[in-house]
Amino acid sequence: MKVYLNESDGLYVTATVTSSGDLRIEGQNLSGTLGTEEIEYVVSVAAPDVRRLAEAIGVSPGTLLQELKARGTEIVRRGERQWLRYCGIPAELWSRYEY
Repeated sequence: MKVYLNESDGLYVTATVTSSGDLRIEGQNLSGTLGTEEIEYVVSVAAPDVRRLAEAIGVSPGTLLQELKARGTEIVRRGERQWLRYCGIPAELWSRYEY
């Protein structure tokens, strides 16, 4: 299942839980930020930390994606990786910039 955290102003952000239980937050920014044509990024949370994230925000793992969708604006405004750090959850970042 994929949920959208943001889909406006050239910024599209989705969240999914993979078959192995990892959380993937994927973003595509087409707004011309930093003089780029496109920025793509993925913020990944390992499966053991996904349960910790659900606990940290007070939901069950089964409703995590719906809660992330409900908090989408908050998460995207703060920055997805920064929001996860605020929740005490480690995350990896991959990004690609196209000029």
